[in-house]
Amino acid sequence: MRYPARFKPLIAIGLIAAATLLAYGAALRLPFFFDDLQHLVWLRGQTLGSILVSEAGRPYYRPLQFLAWKLYETIFGNDSALAYHALNVFLHLVNACLVMLLARRLSDQKDRWWPAALAGLIFVVFPFAYQVVPLPASLTHPMATLFVLLALLAYDRFQTTGRYRWLMAALGCALLAFLSNESSFLLAGLIAVFVFMRSPRDRRWLWIGLFVLLAAIYYLWYHNQQADSSGTVALRGLEPVLQNSIYVLEGLTFPSQPLGQLLMDRGLGDQLAVVLVAVITLAVLAGLFFRARLFRRFVFGVVWYGLCLAPAVVLLSHNYLINSPRLMYLGSVGAALMWASGVEAVWGRDSFRPLRRLAAVILAAAILIPSLVFVRQRMDLYTLTTAPFQSIIAAADGAPPTDRLLFVNLPAWAGPARNWYPIGHEGVLLLYRDISLDDFLQANTGHTLPAGAVQFDNVSEPQAYYYGIYGPSLNWDALGAEIRQADRVYLTRYAPEHIELVEAGRVANTAAPAQSGVATFGDAVVLEEATWTTCDNQLTVRLNWSAAPGSDWHVFVHVLNPDGTLAAQHDSPPLLGLYPFWQWSQGDQVEDVHPIDVSQLPRDRAYTLAVGLYDPGNGQRLMPLTGAGEQPADRAVRIGQFSLERAQTACD
Repeated sequence: MRYPARFKPLIAIGLIAAATLLAYGAALRLPFFFDDLQHLVWLRGQTLGSILVSEAGRPYYRPLQFLAWKLYETIFGNDSALAYHALNVFLHLVNACLVMLLARRLSDQKDRWWPAALAGLIFVVFPFAYQVVPLPASLTHPMATLFVLLALLAYDRFQTTGRYRWLMAALGCALLAFLSNESSFLLAGLIAVFVFMRSPRDRRWLWIGLFVLLAAIYYLWYHNQQADSSGTVALRGLEPVLQNSIYVLEGLTFPSQPLGQLLMDRGLGDQLAVVLVAVITLAVLAGLFFRARLFRRFVFGVVWYGLCLAPAVVLLSHNYLINSPRLMYLGSVGAALMWASGVEAVWGRDSFRPLRRLAAVILAAAILIPSLVFVRQRMDLYTLTTAPFQSIIAAADGAPPTDRLLFVNLPAWAGPARNWYPIGHEGVLLLYRDISLDDFLQANTGHTLPAGAVQFDNVSEPQAYYYGIYGPSLNWDALGAEIRQADRVYLTRYAPEHIELVEAGRVANTAAPAQSGVATFGDAVVLEEATWTTCDNQLTVRLNWSAAPGSDWHVFVHVLNPDGTLAAQHDSPPLLGLYPFWQWSQGDQVEDVHPIDVSQLPRDRAYTLAVGLYDPGNGQRLMPLTGAGEQPADRAVRIGQFSLERAQTACD
């Protein structure tokens, strides 16, 4: 089906927009996290003027991002996670469209839009951009890329029209690129490579010197700012430079690099696997380009990518670089152009050859589909790991401002059990030791609470993914002390498909009335009160206990069908295992929360709640004595009934 020429760019833009939302739409639901928090903490004490003239305490001078954020904060009164995430996604979309335009300028087949659209699509799903688009703190990279591409396209217009206003526009965009990120300092080199690609009559080499001069003047200004990058940026030795080179080579040849994992499974080292796959891939591509008379485009893509990554290769440590795939963002323009042109080389120029065109379609699918799957898996990992932090925001919004909240086993990072690529870390980072939970709450809610986070390994379980815990690691005694000081305790529970933050309860340091309440278990434990609510298909049962320290009973909460059979249950020591009876101090009165999933229960009947205690060693239940003086035969106290038909379907 043939479309009118005027519709082709609109269709291409529509495809790029759809691919961007498919890949990164989930980012719009994420909170502020990781470096966002550090940036927002620093921004809090700045003005529009101070951002431009100094970045004291920051490792880099990149004022344009902070100016944009501060302007938004000044106009609307607060920072918005939705707005800042949307800005990143939008700029990624715009950059992909500019990559498409750049590909059009490089092509001599002006009637073809699909190779240019393919370049934009490859840029959208470039796998290592997963650390850029979902993270507002990485806005500097899409910003710098935006202005680099605009400067390049404006300079090209200057070449073809001779109008100096386009030259001034290119210089203005260059300055904005420098203000965005120092990775754009080599813009003059990118322009030179682009000029080389043009026909001799359109080349204007001399004016590139203005961009060199602008970069030199700006560097002097940049160098005089009070940015502290000591220890991060330094000229590296031969070994780390080689290691870094191999890692960025992996990014250039990303579609074929999953084969490196197969080679590693057969005993090959990670770096050797990358080099072997990359050399074969680039040799095959070079041959295809040469045969199709497109070799200059191959050179353009490789040189663009190399120029953009060269500073990182020679100035950053290997450990820093492999943890920062976001640094490939600007270079990915070259990778996208190279691979799209490779598909075009396979397709051929004029004659209709079905096998060649089928091979081109297969190659395009082999580039796009695995990359999209990789990005979507990373986005799923972001969604999975930020879910408990969304619950923290909700808990903080509903808590009194003086309450101290304690969060146990929050995720600090998570990663897949198996990497796609031989080298690099493919997980997601959420929090690190230099960022406090107060910073997270301030950034995401606008206010702070006396909140704390700790790690307690006794209730951790391995999952199909790797994860790390945020906060200091505590033993039983230290955890007990933290719990007694908290007004509310929450535990992060990990499962294969979700990570959730659930309320565990709290300790009230008030003496309980003796021999009163719902039931007494033995001589030591009293159930003072029992209440329950349903919310979003979860039943939450709250049990208020008082007990003498020393016992080791487990609590069971059973949901019984009308015929007395078991429908659902939850068993654990008090506070989801965080505060067992033997940890209690004299006089403790504990609100013990038991969450039960009731989503699979029929809604057409009344259920009975039964509570009791049992010995985890032998399963024997402790005999209760109810407030009415009864001793149930099954040693389970009926505390009431509920019906899911009349239950709440949403949280208050």
